[in-house]
Amino acid sequence: MKTIKALGIDSNLGYPRGHSHRAVQTLMQEPFKAALARAGIRINWQTLDADPIAPAEPPHQFSDEEQLAQINRQVAARVEALVRSQQPLLVLGGDHSVAMGTWSGAIAAAGGHDTAGAQRFGLLWIDAHLDAHNFCSSASGNIHGMPLRALLDDSDPRLARLCPQSGKLKGKNLQLLGIRSFEPREKKFLHEQGASITAMQQLPRGDCCAAVLQALHTLSKRCTHIGISLDIDAIDPLQAPGVATPEPAGISLQSLCKALTQARRFDKVVALEICEFDPSADTRQRTQNTLLRLIVSFYG
Repeated sequence: MKTIKALGIDSNLGYPRGHSHRAVQTLMQEPFKAALARAGIRINWQTLDADPIAPAEPPHQFSDEEQLAQINRQVAARVEALVRSQQPLLVLGGDHSVAMGTWSGAIAAAGGHDTAGAQRFGLLWIDAHLDAHNFCSSASGNIHGMPLRALLDDSDPRLARLCPQSGKLKGKNLQLLGIRSFEPREKKFLHEQGASITAMQQLPRGDCCAAVLQALHTLSKRCTHIGISLDIDAIDPLQAPGVATPEPAGISLQSLCKALTQARRFDKVVALEICEFDPSADTRQRTQNTLLRLIVSFYG
């Protein structure tokens, strides 16, 4: 039986209309646990929730942004320690705004408290969306559409305070894949940062395997630490309907599982993050089964 460490984050603060804060508790239940055990995997869970760390005293109440800033600081501290322990790490959200905490922790573990250290961290972002808005550019104001902007750019103080290592991710060390829904301003910003974007139409029949492996190869040439952040909405909604913001015609699950299995050979990958599973939107547990396949592919 292989044991992996997992950090589960019960937060939908970046998209309060969704129910991704229920994802971790759903996956900790016996049916999912038993399915993993049959595949030879046991998860050693640590969990964080979005409740305020300190009790709010009237008349002050914690805002969603204050809570998100708190939880991302906690996430960053936990991830930094877990990455430094050099053991397989799985991070499960929660909506994708928790990526600000996850990858801040990995950047710190790579030595990102200084400029030279930050150069050593690379990120593969698999998503239907670019997630590169700030509060000025976002029509919805939903923070789960902003984590990459926060990681790359600290010029928006309101957004920067949500991200412990805001502005530390280097655009040349960012690879995005599976993109099919975005606003032009996001794409312009990412191109200015030097990020590489592989759109969905560049993946024939949704086959992402070669593109994932090429992205990891590119990052491994210049980075000592690599993270993979997967928004479940990157996958075709026929195979993963339980997400907050589904987009049609997504990545083939079979090809992504194949890619994650082959990605094991990249020993610089320090963590896999999976976000945006919404159990209330799932159909016949399809998305749970998809998550099971993804975890087994990467850690099995």
